Amino acid sequence: MSGAGRYIWPAFIFLLWTEAIWAGGGWKEKVRRYRYCYIDSVYWWSSERSTRVVVRLKARRPYTAYLLKNPSRLCIDIDRAVLHPPKRTWSIEDGLVHRVRAAQFSPKKARVVLDLGDIRGYNIFSLSHPDRIIIDLFPKIPKPSPVEPSLVRQLGAKVKKIVLDPGHGGRDPGAIGLWGIKEKDIVLDICKRASKLLRRRGYEVYLTRTRDVFVPLEARTAFANQKHADLFVSVHLNFSRSRVTSGTETYYLSFASDREAKELAAFENATASNRIGDIEKVLKGILKNTKIKESKALASTVQESLVSRCRREDRGVRSAPFVVLIGANMPAVLVEICFISNPKEARLIKERWFRQRVAEALVDGVERYASRLAAR
Repeated sequence: MSGAGRYIWPAFIFLLWTEAIWAGGGWKEKVRRYRYCYIDSVYWWSSERSTRVVVRLKARRPYTAYLLKNPSRLCIDIDRAVLHPPKRTWSIEDGLVHRVRAAQFSPKKARVVLDLGDIRGYNIFSLSHPDRIIIDLFPKIPKPSPVEPSLVRQLGAKVKKIVLDPGHGGRDPGAIGLWGIKEKDIVLDICKRASKLLRRRGYEVYLTRTRDVFVPLEARTAFANQKHADLFVSVHLNFSRSRVTSGTETYYLSFASDREAKELAAFENATASNRIGDIEKVLKGILKNTKIKESKALASTVQESLVSRCRREDRGVRSAPFVVLIGANMPAVLVEICFISNPKEARLIKERWFRQRVAEALVDGVERYASRLAAR
């Protein structure tokens, strides 16, 4: 073999090997060596008012989403992504989504297709830790029955089901305050106490977690939607670099009202995404399907009750882009009870009697909101 031939043949073999990788035969090589994204799984939650589909990825990559008609489907093309096996299908058949199909569209692109029923619209956004794409789909709004409003007034029962959400849990401790206080433990205890009180008063109550386990943020509102909840209350404890900062504040979903609200949202969203700016970019479309006025009203009554009954400083009702509130089909708020970085408030929240008072204040706020709603 000539000297030139000794170099040509290895180069030719390398090109054939490279082509085989790009053709899909070496998906593991793409992931390990070329840092391709791997589509891990698809899961979903269905309710009468929405369907949430989550596409879980092994790395964050750019994607493009677009609707196609005849038949109706939502296509999501993910750059530098692979799928193994090269074709997979998940059957949903809940009226809004028939099935989800994933396939290797090209050597450098994977496509996820949602075969749709009759939808009004959709929202799509991505989260990290772990990386995933979340799609919320909404049904067309039926024409209201002329007898429905008067029937609701007669029954006076607009609020029956309530979902309480103890923040954080499992591998996510939340804020850690003085004397090693963990937010996840305190808020779980408060929510259990509040649920007992609400059940005694005739409400149907669910908790997003009843023990120390990790629950993804998108699963919490999806759970509330699945239960057809009338209200969603996420309970948290606050933290500040300053030990003198104190008080109670209640949030509803919108753009951050100030720098502090933005910082807090970044902390509470930490298990979902470190990029608060990315959340705000997609929030404009999401807010069209959110009960902002009702959530603000619920936040006001809960805040008033907590401040008056627990005698905490009133830090007001604020707005922020909390991921845990995104996609809720009912009035939804996030409560920051007190600052566990403040010695006085940390000492209080350690006491059972004070946690019971907080639970009573939450119940009082919810009931006042419910009674105002029934009186309309």
